[in-house]
Amino acid sequence: SSLSARSDWPEVLRDGLQDFLKNCAGAGVQLRVIAKGGADSSWGLAQLSGGLDFRTDIVLIEFMINDADLRNKVTRSESLRNHEEIIDMLRTTHPDPAIFLLRLNRAHGPRALLRPMLARYERLLPEIAQRSSVGLIDLRPAWNDRWKSDGYRSLPDGLHPTDAAAREVNVAKILSTVGGALRNSG
Repeated sequence: SSLSARSDWPEVLRDGLQDFLKNCAGAGVQLRVIAKGGADSSWGLAQLSGGLDFRTDIVLIEFMINDADLRNKVTRSESLRNHEEIIDMLRTTHPDPAIFLLRLNRAHGPRALLRPMLARYERLLPEIAQRSSVGLIDLRPAWNDRWKSDGYRSLPDGLHPTDAAAREVNVAKILSTVGGALRNSG
């Protein structure tokens, strides 16, 4: 979604992974951000239907914020099915990628009104993670703390964090989780 497409936190995460791998194995890190503002899991599934022209070792999936958006008309059952199909397609095209579902910040103000059922959609994430044997990185507690201390200073439009806030909240936790998975895999 735009939470990944509109921010520089994925590049900062890449740099952190590059540093981690340099110390571990001397491997390089390439990043592909396949994200689009307003994109839901149906869009994500369509992006994979043509196959990937690159090898992927780590995949972060984040669509619930837009699956829950009333304008997208994605039902919870469709969201569940789409996420499971995305995971299946990734595993079919590439051997054993480390896959993580992301739960990022929630929406506030008018942006929240477009997502009245977000909590119900997000309750699917642990179920998907368990059924599909993938990881779940839940950044909501950290974002809730950030909202309490910063409010609209960190989320100026009620949904999209400033780059600085996204780097501070997202990168360390994701890097720690993904780095742990890399350590355990090899």
